[in-house]
Amino acid sequence: MNNFTFRFAFFFLMLVGINFSGFSQKIIVEQDFSRTDVCKASNKEACVTLIAGKFMVLKFESNVDISVNIASRKEVGNNMEYTLHFPADMPEYFNRILTVYCQPFEKSITIPLLLAPKEAEFYHIKVSECYNDYFERGTMLFKQSSYIAAKEEFIKAQDNCPDALQNDDVNKKVKLIDSIITLKSLADRYYDVSDFAKAEGFYEKYAAMNSDDEYAKQRLLECRNKKNNEPQTEPEKDVPAKELEKELPIAITFQWAPMTTFGLSIGGYNNRSVSAYFTLLFNLDLIQGFRENYAKSHSPEFDVAIGVTVRPVRNKYVPLWLTVGTGYTDVINYTGSLDSPKWNFNHAFSPEVGVLIRIPFGRNPKAGLALRYTFQYRFAIGQTAKQFIDPFNHIVGLGFCF
Repeated sequence: MNNFTFRFAFFFLMLVGINFSGFSQKIIVEQDFSRTDVCKASNKEACVTLIAGKFMVLKFESNVDISVNIASRKEVGNNMEYTLHFPADMPEYFNRILTVYCQPFEKSITIPLLLAPKEAEFYHIKVSECYNDYFERGTMLFKQSSYIAAKEEFIKAQDNCPDALQNDDVNKKVKLIDSIITLKSLADRYYDVSDFAKAEGFYEKYAAMNSDDEYAKQRLLECRNKKNNEPQTEPEKDVPAKELEKELPIAITFQWAPMTTFGLSIGGYNNRSVSAYFTLLFNLDLIQGFRENYAKSHSPEFDVAIGVTVRPVRNKYVPLWLTVGTGYTDVINYTGSLDSPKWNFNHAFSPEVGVLIRIPFGRNPKAGLALRYTFQYRFAIGQTAKQFIDPFNHIVGLGFCF
């Protein structure tokens, strides 16, 4: 048998002898005879290069080597190239069998190697039926209502497999799962607050998307039973919805800022229309000045502001209103004798923006705790005023609404 015939027969036996383990993907090994790269190992060693997709991680064992020498590992396009150096100068190396573990497929393959010193061999490791296996696992998990795990499998089918089909099957499955997760979250939220009518609608849509989902079926049945067994009361009679719309809801907050320790803000916070507010702030120095106690009155200040309140998002889960207004600031400084000083008024124009948050309590949806924050930029009028008026002012408020 000449050398060519022997090498051909040996390579055929190598392909027949590939061992598989794990799931049903097939690992295919193809020797590349077109590569003519020079083996850069020592004169007593041979080179074996294995090329696999980047999504695979290869690990190696040899039946005649204590460890496998990975001389280089480099990324080439969508593949990784592993170059191994093996001693090839002794007869005991002629029956070498290389075992390659291909993660994440939990598979191993065996490649018999008959190498001569300075010889270079090249192999491509490919995955067959990868897409179908991931897609089937995703479908199975979907039927089991394991939506997060199913979504991961569908995405792997598209991203990790060289045999991925060029169609929209994966995208449709992922969008369907995203819709189910959103509907399930909304349905559970309404169920938890005993709004069974709304929960029923979301569970119904969600169950229609996966007829195998027992959780959705059970919750849908519970919603229907609880809704039918609820006493037919009219809670709106306490505070009728139309009457609430006619009322002008009010928020009163006690305000505080670094230079104005006393303040009050009052205004409306309608759901559907713009409402107005008024704010007044002053400090203890101003009171001491009116009492002519100038020794304790260092920097009297007062602020007034008016503005509007609007609700940007009409959603009961977002009880937030925006405030926009304009104001006037005055800071007083004294000149002359403390017995009878001259009052010098330093003025500023003070536009402001802020937020009002309502934390409801009780059955009346208008009642609750009010939290307010306002940012004010104060444009001092005149150079002297700039010495006494800080351009930035942060105001916080706490109060109630009704």
